Amino acid sequence: MTYFPNADRKVRLGRPTSYPWDEWTDGQERLFREGEDFTSMAESFVLLVRRTARVRGLSVVVSTITVHSRSAPQQIDVNGQPTWMQPGGTYVLVKFGHGTLE
Repeated sequence: MTYFPNADRKVRLGRPTSYPWDEWTDGQERLFREGEDFTSMAESFVLLVRRTARVRGLSVVVSTITVHSRSAPQQIDVNGQPTWMQPGGTYVLVKFGHGTLE
């Protein structure tokens, strides 16, 4: 661990981890909803996902899905489980893998 050089107390250097990347990079497909699972705009979150994959030496497949407010709820399979996406939501579907994509 890297700490701030102060003999009286130990303060971690750097920004705190805002998302549980160790859990999310386990190879399982995950669906995240903008405003609930991440606080930034979907486009920014996608960039962060790709940066995290690069830093950790992982491959990643990421898709952004918007369900318009006048649409009906949509169902997709996430890891073999039916998952509903609600109208008016923007979602990011992510799957990390090991190694690079060819």
